[in-house]
Amino acid sequence: MTCIGRLTPDGRCESGPFDRARADRFGDGAYDIDTGECESNLRGDAALFETYFPVGALDASRGQIKAPDAIIDTRALTAGVPVEYTYVLDRRGRPGPFRIEARLMFRGFPPYLVRAFADYEAKMAARGRRPSGPLVTYAMLDRLERVEVAKQSLVLP
Repeated sequence: MTCIGRLTPDGRCESGPFDRARADRFGDGAYDIDTGECESNLRGDAALFETYFPVGALDASRGQIKAPDAIIDTRALTAGVPVEYTYVLDRRGRPGPFRIEARLMFRGFPPYLVRAFADYEAKMAARGRRPSGPLVTYAMLDRLERVEVAKQSLVLP
């Protein structure tokens, strides 16, 4: 993937003046069909993340929103940018202490896409276009590996 926004000195890609969404700053990077190498003008951790994250269909230069753009903009965290969530806990008169645990999890492929592909494949099979059966089924959801990236816990009085 190539930065078409502003390339920072440390190799990250920042928004340009007219970017509406995070994906607007990226264009497709060069791909070597002989070696399979994806090239990027990003450097360091940004190059690794942005090159190998599944976003090969970006088309920001023509302003077309494609599925991977939506994943980047709405469902993926930006590397190195803190995110904070606030939850209100209802004690309902119960005495403490309370143990609170937060886990940051990663899946290489989002479940909502597996469900969408399974629905599509079921329709194709019903129309007779999949004589051997659907290529993607709901059973594949059970095979999505979850990786724990980080874990924190806290005890509140």
